[in-house]
Amino acid sequence: MDLKDIRRIKKLSQQDVSDILDISKRTIEDWETGKRKAPDYVLNLISDKLLNMTKKEIEEEKTYCVIEHSKSTGSKIIFVGDRNDCLNLEDEKRKKLTQEQQLTINYSTERYKKYLQELDYSRELSKYSAELSVEEKKKTISKAGRTYLKYIWDFQKKYYNK
Repeated sequence: MDLKDIRRIKKLSQQDVSDILDISKRTIEDWETGKRKAPDYVLNLISDKLLNMTKKEIEEEKTYCVIEHSKSTGSKIIFVGDRNDCLNLEDEKRKKLTQEQQLTINYSTERYKKYLQELDYSRELSKYSAELSVEEKKKTISKAGRTYLKYIWDFQKKYYNK
């Protein structure tokens, strides 16, 4: 079964597959038309992922959000929708900013699910670090020739192994 067949089974457009997999639409097109050949292992990974995704998971992966980043109020979601609607709104919002506002406000379009995961990570890290002393936050460890803050290393192990 090739990528085009899988896409049709799941009722996905090339843009949908591009959004879900973070692979450019042009690459998807080139693979399907035979202009380029994807390595077999890549196609196997893609087919496994797409065929095992539920309709809900696919919709979640295709959902994006526009985030307003402000120095005074922080970051907040101002719109949730499909990728094109989000990119268009982001452009509109940027065009309406005065030069002065451009110094303090910016917009970005991100995957909604990923943004929520990053928000959760930040909240949990803040809670975790609030319980530590200043000395504990300064401790470092070395792994593979690199130095890390020990509390972040410990937090990541705890967070990702839940």
